[in-house]
Amino acid sequence: MKKVAVLGSTGSIGTQTLDVVRANDDLEVVGLAAGSNVEMLEKQIREFHPRLVAVWKEEAARDLAVRVQDLDVKIVSQMGGLIELARMEESDILVTAIVGMIGIRPTMEAILAGKDIALANKETLVTAGHLYGGIRGRCSDGTAWNTGYETSDTVCIMLPGQKIFKRRQTGFSYVEADHL
Repeated sequence: MKKVAVLGSTGSIGTQTLDVVRANDDLEVVGLAAGSNVEMLEKQIREFHPRLVAVWKEEAARDLAVRVQDLDVKIVSQMGGLIELARMEESDILVTAIVGMIGIRPTMEAILAGKDIALANKETLVTAGHLYGGIRGRCSDGTAWNTGYETSDTVCIMLPGQKIFKRRQTGFSYVEADHL
């Protein structure tokens, strides 16, 4: 079972990532993060039961904490919360689908913590790619793994030595991968 944390879970790529989780029993969501969409985040928390949730806006985090006080979930906020989620011991994979350069620090922290990264944030590569040692890759069928831009219709989650899960607007496809 691979345990996944998602930065940007309420956006387009984040919700598509959660669609992939729903379709696969081998994935479990242990962390979620969003900017301020507490309504959608509350629904995601109630469905996936993550251990940790980060909300960028502190006021929204307080609102969310009240909404989910009946659940066993820790709510954190701001950059410190994103970093805590990125480094959380329980996760194996960090999906970075957060908008803008805000994803740089959490992604770096996840790399330093030994997490696998599913990067769907072009700003993180464009502005700080040199810091990541040239992180890039392709799915076994040749699809670039960092194609989760707003103009893309593909999300690719790479699980080294296992499956690659891709979601396209037309549905799901699963590609076996022995090496990446």
